[in-house]
Amino acid sequence: KHIGTLQAENKFGSWLFGIAHQKCIQQWRKTNREEAALKQFENEPTNLDTDPGEILIRDEDQRRFLKIVDQLPDAQRSALVLFFLEDFSLEEIANITGVGIGTVKSRLHYGKKALKQLLQESTS
Repeated sequence: KHIGTLQAENKFGSWLFGIAHQKCIQQWRKTNREEAALKQFENEPTNLDTDPGEILIRDEDQRRFLKIVDQLPDAQRSALVLFFLEDFSLEEIANITGVGIGTVKSRLHYGKKALKQLLQESTS
């Protein structure tokens, strides 16, 4: 449907990811975020050699972390996820999100700052 918007200098992967990113944001806003995140972890295989107590602690830590990340503004959360979890470059994130590289840098900076503050508050 949107193949006409692909420009020669853009990489196909980041262009396609940009479309998927927008669709995911739309879906994310529609669904219960915590419920969707928990379903993802339920399907994750567990190591049978791992102590069940450790698994519970890890899962609880993941839930708490996701709740904290969920508190970030959409733009900051997206930039952090694309950069740190998906390993996209600043240029690719700019193409995906439709903003300038300076804006991506700003979102990463303020997102990390806000995440650090929220993590500190949650442990207090």
